[in-house]
Amino acid sequence: MDDAPASKRDLEGLGQELRAEMQILRADVTQLAAGQQSLRADVTQLAAGQQSLRADVTQLAAGQQILRANGEQLAAGQQSLRAEMAAMERRMLAEIGHALDVAVEQLGKHVSVVDDKYRDLPPEVAKIRSDLDEHRGDTRIHRKPASRAR
Repeated sequence: MDDAPASKRDLEGLGQELRAEMQILRADVTQLAAGQQSLRADVTQLAAGQQSLRADVTQLAAGQQILRANGEQLAAGQQSLRAEMAAMERRMLAEIGHALDVAVEQLGKHVSVVDDKYRDLPPEVAKIRSDLDEHRGDTRIHRKPASRAR
């Protein structure tokens, strides 16, 4: 380490580097804020969808009471309702799965942008990255969730 005092040129150079880094950080923060707003909008949409689904479930419950009151139509009505609900559940699970796949893919793209940005870090960080990748790939710790067969 050099014990000589920093020159004005050295300090100006460091100041320019810091300003450049601050510009990059500001851009990253702006991008994150936009993503946060997008996520908030998605959450609001999901909440509205949840209310709509609750209303649908309430309507289904009322319909089920009517079917019970109709005696012989009960068995046929329940089978039909159960089949429709199962199909709806499968469609909803497929849609949710698709939405999650898209979200994970988009998140992966954002992470890869950051990964690419810092790919050429010093060798000491390569060891940390290797350890993390090894940990992430350990199937004893990270198991895939079992799918629910119907």
